[in-house]
Amino acid sequence: MLACILLLSLCIGLEDKQEARYEGELLRQLLRQQRRQMSASKETIELVNVKAHDLKKQITQYGQALSSDQMNSLTNLVDVYDASVHTGNDALDVLLTQKALVCERRGIRFDRMIDGALLGFMNPTDVYALFGNAMDNALEALAGFEPKDGRYISLDVKKRVGMVLIRVENPFPGEIRFLNGLPMTTKGDERDHGFGLRSMSMIAKRYHGKLFIKAEDHLFILTIVLPSAS
Repeated sequence: MLACILLLSLCIGLEDKQEARYEGELLRQLLRQQRRQMSASKETIELVNVKAHDLKKQITQYGQALSSDQMNSLTNLVDVYDASVHTGNDALDVLLTQKALVCERRGIRFDRMIDGALLGFMNPTDVYALFGNAMDNALEALAGFEPKDGRYISLDVKKRVGMVLIRVENPFPGEIRFLNGLPMTTKGDERDHGFGLRSMSMIAKRYHGKLFIKAEDHLFILTIVLPSAS
């Protein structure tokens, strides 16, 4: 009997270790993928901004052949693609410029008050991954939210009592169930999904911080608290 209990305990421990290794490898793959995405996004945004700048010159040059309404319409259209986000953190600028365009295209209000310089102690890949996962989760939640004019994402990065406070807020439809302090995936495959929030929690812990989530009354609030470097 004792031998059976010992063997069962060893099997359970081995399975837990294998599961932990599996999750760890998936998280590492996710971070590597996001590192590549950051590089590609930066090049794309720089190219789009250059093209938008050139188009503005051409609109000004040939503007006499256009009516005032046509000029304003074209200028406003170009401005959408020339609206780079400037937060004081290069990695965050690349990510949020891209996500701001997605919000514009989907009719989502994107409110932000960000001091990106506060994140200077973080690795750029971690910044990109942390905020990329937060924005992707918010965008996914808003896909099924009604009414459409109630869709918004609010993002704040500020300093409070020697800590860097990151706060993301968005409405969501339906209900959210939690497991071990994190929302359970709604995609059916719990093993291979839900890694965005786990990745964010891992990054927060890497900088001796903590991730908190509150979801009630169809309002999702994600808060990350990190010790400030200064």
